Amino acid sequence: PNATFFRQASSSMEPSIPVNTILVVQPYPEHTLPMRGDLIVFTPPTQPEASYIKRVVAIAGDRVQFKQGGLILNGVAQHEPYAFVRDKAFIQKALKNPKYPQNFFNSQVLTVPENSFFVLGDNRFNSSDSRVFGAINLSAIKGQALLWKDLAIDDPRRGEFLRTRLKRMTNQLPLDLGDGVLLTSLDVLDNHKIQVHYALPAAQYHPDIEQYLKNSPYFLELYCDPRYFGGLTGVGLSQVFTFEGVQKPVVVDLVPGTCAKRPPVGVL
Repeated sequence: PNATFFRQASSSMEPSIPVNTILVVQPYPEHTLPMRGDLIVFTPPTQPEASYIKRVVAIAGDRVQFKQGGLILNGVAQHEPYAFVRDKAFIQKALKNPKYPQNFFNSQVLTVPENSFFVLGDNRFNSSDSRVFGAINLSAIKGQALLWKDLAIDDPRRGEFLRTRLKRMTNQLPLDLGDGVLLTSLDVLDNHKIQVHYALPAAQYHPDIEQYLKNSPYFLELYCDPRYFGGLTGVGLSQVFTFEGVQKPVVVDLVPGTCAKRPPVGVL
């Protein structure tokens, strides 16, 4: 089955999945069921038009309980290094706060029904999950969510996603970015890199052009803005600049961490 793509819009899965993280959603093969620990995307029963991502913590037949905010599975307290649970002082204070359902902290034992899965957000006290709407039926599951950074560098789903992201932009090309700068073409290289071609006036060429371009708001905006490629970790951006009267293109490769230098402007 073909993969689709999902952008995490809330903080319910932090710290594992920050807001705006891009994930690949792969339908489970026939006769394959989600396992404990899987990240899944599904339709919640409370919002049939929405898609949620949560972690499977229990499968059919498992017994689930919460004690002082901690997960008890089949009678055994679980060590969950991925979960943001909060300390005892917070829990004691939250127990008195009507904002938090009491079953977030202490609950009766619940047995997961057949063909169902109990799911939780990793950010345990900022998540609407099976503690709110119950176990998820298999029929509501759209697929397993895979973090972009966890895909192999040669995984074709990387290229598939990047081409999907580029499609809406290529219809606008050539795109005038102002000051005589034209974005002329966009291509996917080796499933993990975007190559962007620009045409610039000769007057903008100078000996330190590579350093200048690495810090230019025009190009950082394309790389860092979540509307474009800012939600991706591990995607490179190769930028080719041609100038009037300058035959040799200048290529600038940006790497993760570049966005820390991004100025607070909105160009595209």
